[in-house]
This record gives sequence, structure tokens and C-alpha cells, in this order.
Amino acid sequence: MTAIMTGSAYGVVRVGGIEIAIPASALQQVVRWPDQIQPRPPVASYMRGVFSLRGRAVPLVDLHVLLGLTPAGEDGMPSEVALLHHQEGRFGIGIDAVADVIHIDERQLSELGTHKRGQGLLPRLFMGGSQGERIIYLLDIEALASLPELFMAFDHAQELRERGRTARFKLKHYILLGCDGRRFCLEATAVSELVEHPRIDTTFFQSEYCLGVTELRGTPIPVLNLSRILGLEEVPGETKKQLLVMTANGHAFGFAFTELLAMMRRNPDDLVPMPRFGLQHPAMFSGVMSGEDGHDALLLNHTALLRRKDIQAFSKIFENAKGRSSEASSIVPKARSRQACLVYEAGIQFASPLHQVDEILHIPTQFMRLKQAQGHLIGMINVRGQQVSLICLSSLINSSPREATESSRILLVTGEAMTFGFAVCQIDAIETFNDFDPGMLEKGWQTPTGDSLSVGQRARTLVSIGSGLNRWRATLLDLKAVARELEAELASQEMLPV
Repeated sequence: MTAIMTGSAYGVVRVGGIEIAIPASALQQVVRWPDQIQPRPPVASYMRGVFSLRGRAVPLVDLHVLLGLTPAGEDGMPSEVALLHHQEGRFGIGIDAVADVIHIDERQLSELGTHKRGQGLLPRLFMGGSQGERIIYLLDIEALASLPELFMAFDHAQELRERGRTARFKLKHYILLGCDGRRFCLEATAVSELVEHPRIDTTFFQSEYCLGVTELRGTPIPVLNLSRILGLEEVPGETKKQLLVMTANGHAFGFAFTELLAMMRRNPDDLVPMPRFGLQHPAMFSGVMSGEDGHDALLLNHTALLRRKDIQAFSKIFENAKGRSSEASSIVPKARSRQACLVYEAGIQFASPLHQVDEILHIPTQFMRLKQAQGHLIGMINVRGQQVSLICLSSLINSSPREATESSRILLVTGEAMTFGFAVCQIDAIETFNDFDPGMLEKGWQTPTGDSLSVGQRARTLVSIGSGLNRWRATLLDLKAVARELEAELASQEMLPV
């Protein structure tokens, strides 16, 4: 089971010997204290001036001066700057270090002030640790931004629109995994394949780090224990039934994990910094990705992971033990040329090109339910401020509707302009098509037109997926085409006279 963290996420920083929690929604990033600061007189003593960060002006507030604290650095200066976003403005605050990321429930907070009402910049505190020995103050961003002489930088409206368009282009796909009570994520482009229930054989080189060996198209691949490789503890008895395959420099590596949780799109600039203190392999982590459900995930640095000499040694040992055939030596080009697909259940088992799916989400417990006696609409869900129609894919493809379960997921798919959420029964795997041609999509499953498909028509919609002994056939579905059909249906309804 993946550990559940409740409450709001906060980034904890150190300022002059105390710890201060900043809401993760306001904390953009942490950068080094700038070498050049342009003063802006006349200002209050706590306003250091303005510095440039990638061509954008950032006003700089010295939190030490505001709170009457002394910087921890030997030169008497803060060492880092935490960049904050408030409403449409931005500014930076001087800090000494990043501590960690925590979740705090409102019920765990104590008010500091008169008549049980918090006052000042640090109106509340949280007492952590087993005995409450750790005291963390919460920074009131609204109170800080309301100081009479504090100024922020604002972008022109056109620049905001341009930045919004740029941010959409910067969005990356991330795969979210569960393993030993933790959540990990990594860029989807780094993954060659995800294999469910791989056959793992024992080997002389088996250890707590290497669980055995499997074969992928004739090439032996070491199956590595993801948690142990990262220097983290395991959950006793947890079964790792899925395999993440990555390739680098002609070598393939398999990492065993417990479950595939989701696929999501995020802006890499929104990562929360991760402190490296106490980690056995800190270079393996790039930061913390905050989830909308209150769960955080550790972003793996796949480049650093695959460059580790001990991991490369495992791959070379197994390749040398069996010898690399001409087919085996071409595993990397083959993995790149094979089209990735998402395999899922919606009445029957479907396979769709992975790039057609924007994100994979859990079905939220709270959403606007609009289910009707006739039709496929379940309701509306809020995805980062955008209302998205939630549609039962099982009923849409002429099957009986399915009730949501713990395994149900939402596939976000965008047509020409609109985004739809297709509710499916479960996600089976992320696999690869065999000999896939984009023209095959036209021959895939079509949304019903009133007549049921014949056996021959149904057979023509099947495609081959997987590899080796783990190869089977599933029904091909063009999710983009389904989304476009729904858009066309909506457009035709809007043209009808009222």
C-alpha cells in the first residue's frame, strides 16, 4: 500500500536558526543568493533591492531583518532565495537553507497571538517529531505581501499570456509508480517499456539489489530492486509485480515496482526542491512532485540512475553470461521504434497509442455528478481550474455501464479543442504495439452507429502487443477520434434551433 499523506503541502526553510513553512502553492523554486542586487531607494531596510533571474526582475526581501534574526552564513548574508508567487506578483525572500517538504493538517496548528487569534508574519506553528520537539512556524504570505513598503514585480498581461502558452509547451508526461509505500515519478520519455507480471529467473548474481533476470526479445535483463538501488528500505512481504525497463548506451535495465498509479502532465519548473541531507544516493532524486490528491512523489533522476557504475555492471554481467546475439544487440533501436500503447479495460480490453492520453487520474471522491437515465455523462471534474466532462467509456462503446471501483481511472484526452475524461475500469499496462502503423487507427474500434459489430469486423480491430512469451492481442481504439466525434456531436447540437 502507498503511504497516504493528508493535509496541505509546505516547503520548510531555515532562517536564522528557526524553521519556517511556506505553502507549496506559493513556493516556486529556490535559487542561490544573487551576486548582483540593484538597490531601489528609498525603501525599508528589509528590502534588499531587485535582481534578475533569467531576464525577469525579482524584488528581494531579507526575512532575517524583518524577524530580527541573524543569517547562518559566515559572511552574514543569506545563502539562498526562495521565490514566492502571490496573486499575479512575485518576490524573493532570503533564507539560509531548505529543510524538507511536509504535510500539515489544520488541526495540528497552534495560534500565536492574543485572544486565540494569530498575529504577525508567523501567526501559527506546528510541533513535529515524536515528542513535539520540532517547532515549525507558518509564514503568512498575505501578511508579508501587505507590508506597506514591500513591492512585487508584475508582468504585462501580454507577457502573462505568452508565458501561459510557453508553459503548455513545457508540460512533460510523467509516469507515477508505487513501490514500498512510496510514490516515485519519472519522465515518460525515459521509459522503454512497462511489463506486467514478468517471468523472473534466479541467477548466481542474485542479491537484495538484484532480484533475478528476465528476457526481453532474447536479451537477458537484470531485474533490480528499485528501493534498494535508491538506498531506501523495503516493505516486508510487498510483491513487486511490474517491471520498468529503461535503456542507455546499448544496455537495458529492469526495475521492479509494485503498481502503476497514474500518468500526468506537469511543468518541470513547478518541482519543489528536495533537501539531500541523510540520503544515501541524493543524486538519484531531482525533486518532489506535488500531487493534486495531497500525495507527493519523488522525481527520479533517470540519467544519474543509469550512469551508476554498479547498475551498468549488472547489465554487462548478464550480457556477457549469455552472449549478445544480433537480435539482442538491437534491443535499444527496437524499443525506440515500437509504438508505446496504453492497455486498459472498458467492458473489453482496449489498446490506444500512449501519446493520445494527456493524463491518467484517479476518480475523485468529490465531483459534480450529472448521471442521467440515458446517455454516457457521469459528471464534471475540476482539473487545475478547468471543468472536464467525465464520460463512461464502457457505455459509450456500446457496452453496459460499469460502476467505479478502487481500480477505476480517468483518461484525459483532448480532441481538436476540448478535453474529455474517459472513465475506464482499470489500467492493465503500458506496453508496445508490434509493427504498428498509424493508418491502422482507422480500422480500430468505432463508436456504435446502431448496429453491432460482426465477428469479422471485431477481429479486424485486434492488434498485437507485448513481446516474447508475454504477447497477446487487444482491441485498438483511437481515443483522439472518439474525442473529436464528441466535439462534432456537441457542435451539431448547438446548431439546432431552441
